[in-house]
Amino acid sequence: MRICLALAPVAMTVTVAGLLAGCAIPASKGIVEPVSTTVLGLSTDAAPVIAADWWRGFGDPQLDRLVSDAVAGNPSLDAALARVAQAQAVLSTNRAENGPDVTLDAQEQYARLSGRYTIPPPFAGSTRFVGTVAANLSWNLDLFGRQKAAIAGARASVLAAALDVAAARLALSGAVVQTYIDLERAEAQAGIATRTIATRENTLRLVNVRIRNKLGSKLDAQAATTLLAQARQALVRAQAAQVLAKNALAALAGRGVDYPATIGATALKLDAVLPLPSTVPADLLARRADIGAAQARIEAAAAGRQVARRAFIQT
Repeated sequence: MRICLALAPVAMTVTVAGLLAGCAIPASKGIVEPVSTTVLGLSTDAAPVIAADWWRGFGDPQLDRLVSDAVAGNPSLDAALARVAQAQAVLSTNRAENGPDVTLDAQEQYARLSGRYTIPPPFAGSTRFVGTVAANLSWNLDLFGRQKAAIAGARASVLAAALDVAAARLALSGAVVQTYIDLERAEAQAGIATRTIATRENTLRLVNVRIRNKLGSKLDAQAATTLLAQARQALVRAQAAQVLAKNALAALAGRGVDYPATIGATALKLDAVLPLPSTVPADLLARRADIGAAQARIEAAAAGRQVARRAFIQT
């Protein structure tokens, strides 16, 4: 009994030590590593410049005409251009207020001078031209930077308006090109459906010949008739898609119901390749015109806040 009591603490100590050894966590290396700029697409290589008239790469003169008509007759672009002109006018006004201001006022009238006043002869009692000239010179020193902030805000507003024009033109031209591609797809589907109808009509005739020669049944004729009806339905759907695409192009161009009649067959060069970067940069989203316009408006708002603060300090 004494031996068991003496060995029990030793066995417990060994067991606890073994459990602690089994629960020990080995040292591990960190798995977080910095990502190179090349992997992120943030290399210093300049991305290829896409031409403003990028749709000409498809080599279809009719598409060029449709895009030109849409850009020329779209009221949203006119509104965007009006905002550009307004922003430029505000910028010119702020720039003018930052420089010297000179005014000149001149007046002249023909009057008779009084002979009973303090006017000495020979002017007393005579009739002469009497004129006055006044000149004023003022300069805004802009000691607190209010005018400088106003110019910065106006410049940002001009940039935002110009980017709005670019975004509207890009969205409109992209919609026209996409609709034109849908028209080309509908034309291709109509061509396939037409050839399929001819093939299935021949098949139906062959089936009827087999039935007359006792080599087929009415089930074969019904199956061939069903396939022919499906092909004719596909042709109707393709023709309807063509009509819808032409009407959509007329709506994008802002034209009337007679405009779809001027749209002929498409002639897209589907093997046209637009210049694309080898790697997509991580800041590609910031290059969008609408994102740039939003950033410019934030800068204009920040400049307007500075104008208000400088005006408060100045007063």
